[in-house]
Amino acid sequence: MSPSRRAQYHSKNAGSDVELQRVVGRFLAIKDRPFSVSGSITIPETEPLILFFRTSTGISHSLPFPLKTDIMHQLPALNVLLVACETTPDVAFDAALPTSENADHELPLVWPSTLPFSITFDLANHPILDTIRSVLFPNCYPGTYLFAVRDKLEIFLAGAHSEPRRPLLSRGVDSAKLVATIIVTLPVRFRGGALAVRNLEGIEERFYPPTQPQVSSGDTLLHWTAFTDDCDHEVEFVEQGCRISISYGVYMKTFGPVGPRPHPLFTPNDQLLDALSPLLNLCRGRTLGIYLTGRYNCSPTDVLADSLVPSLKGSDEVLYHALRLYQLTPELRWAAGGYVWPVDKTVHISTYVEGDGVRSRARPNINYPYSAPNSPLQGKEDEDDDLRDLVAEGGAMLLKESDILILTPRDESISREKVSFVSRGTLDRLCVNILLLLFVP
Repeated sequence: MSPSRRAQYHSKNAGSDVELQRVVGRFLAIKDRPFSVSGSITIPETEPLILFFRTSTGISHSLPFPLKTDIMHQLPALNVLLVACETTPDVAFDAALPTSENADHELPLVWPSTLPFSITFDLANHPILDTIRSVLFPNCYPGTYLFAVRDKLEIFLAGAHSEPRRPLLSRGVDSAKLVATIIVTLPVRFRGGALAVRNLEGIEERFYPPTQPQVSSGDTLLHWTAFTDDCDHEVEFVEQGCRISISYGVYMKTFGPVGPRPHPLFTPNDQLLDALSPLLNLCRGRTLGIYLTGRYNCSPTDVLADSLVPSLKGSDEVLYHALRLYQLTPELRWAAGGYVWPVDKTVHISTYVEGDGVRSRARPNINYPYSAPNSPLQGKEDEDDDLRDLVAEGGAMLLKESDILILTPRDESISREKVSFVSRGTLDRLCVNILLLLFVP
């Protein structure tokens, strides 16, 4: 290959590599953090979709969907709806965002917040919130749930268009964090009016509702779009027809035993509270210990026992809530064979090397064969002294020396999590329990 052709070849490859890096970078930026999701819901023909609303005169009206553009002017309820709407900008959206240069356009119509409206479509009957949680919020802690609050009804006639805006906290929602917005587009034929959503990095997604809101079988397609609260959105110009949409605020709230102000969805029964009250009165000034009974499938070497509080279930969760009702602060700890670990420590057992008395702090090698399933710390009287030393070096202390009153027996019903360790060239397993400790003032 001649020098000129070689230079041309390398120049072409270098340009391709730069373009490839740019394309890969954009792909990874979009893949790693999705900020929007959309889909369609099929409403069967046997379940009519009807919008109900009441005007300031006190008269109620109903508007069936889907709407056909050729007979829209013949629907009295639609005319009443348009007349009753307002054109003033809604204060529930952030006005600090920049507006477009061409701001000369028709404003969208907004149903007044002082007048009621309802629709037969119920968001809770469809797994939309589950989809939003799995796609947009995959790292939600256990005990954290999403719920939706209907926000507004907007109508975009031909020529209407909205400026970029960002939703704010709706009135009447307490102790909850706004995390996303859902916009449901009602089945009306229109052209244009795409929903543009932009995240903080400026990446934009456009969503176009189906042009045929009614399928051949007679069922109705309902299009929905959801995006996170840090995104701004706008509706582009509607060229023809009418775009009607209902927006919902998606809020995140913790229903569980965690946090300074827990909001459980249930109340412990009176029998448990009545049985707990005299026990606490008789044990004032003492530390009580109760073994949990649930199976949590976690690794005591990787997580703190107290971090399992949001995942409590069954009788463990009921007990924890009952103790919180008495303004007490229980804590969870790992325990095994008469030893208990501090609340801020995980279970770490050093490796014992026989012969030279050296204990290696390295993680156990899984290549060793398994020993008998019974560990020396599983309640046997002939506990191995070497294993006792290894456990003590990991930060555990004897229950007898900690002045803890254990209320429940260590039987087969209590929770058991396994920890692997190496002793004398053999891989053993230690069964670790979860102990709830409570100081009664």
